[in-house]
Amino acid sequence: MQPIFKKQIQLIKIGQKQLSIDEGTYREMLQSHFGVSSCTQLSKNQADELITMLVGKGFQITAKKKKRHPKKTIPRKGTNVIRLVNVNEMRKIEVLVDLVGWPSDAFKGWMIKKYGISKIKTSHDAFLVIEGLKGVFENRMKKKLGTDWWIKSFNETNVREYIKRHCPAKYRQKIAI
Repeated sequence: MQPIFKKQIQLIKIGQKQLSIDEGTYREMLQSHFGVSSCTQLSKNQADELITMLVGKGFQITAKKKKRHPKKTIPRKGTNVIRLVNVNEMRKIEVLVDLVGWPSDAFKGWMIKKYGISKIKTSHDAFLVIEGLKGVFENRMKKKLGTDWWIKSFNETNVREYIKRHCPAKYRQKIAI
């Protein structure tokens, strides 16, 4: 008999709170159905059964949303080096913001919400913002024009330049720049 998991205990307690089950009723339920006075005394299977009972009473299990952070890291020389943002990185950010079409206050709000950055100070901040903006732009284009948007013809110079610099290898032979 496998003992209850920590996550199951957490789910049971969340379910109890969500359904507004008072402590007395909760303990009675444990005693009458499983012959125990605490959920920590349940087996894994009994805990699953109790969670199913709670779901039957209206408990809704929702997954926590995790903040997404790029897993890419900026290459550095040395381990304790913090490089300040440079002019080229700032220029690239300006071009990408223009490409995305955001006013400055919308861009700043996005940076704060996505990365917790209110002002770009380091190369690492710049790297995160650049990669994020590229993702926003590419996702918008894909949503608007389909996955093969890379090979379509564009009048806008900045879009053509972006494609020339960032086009994936599988589309590179087909691009119409």
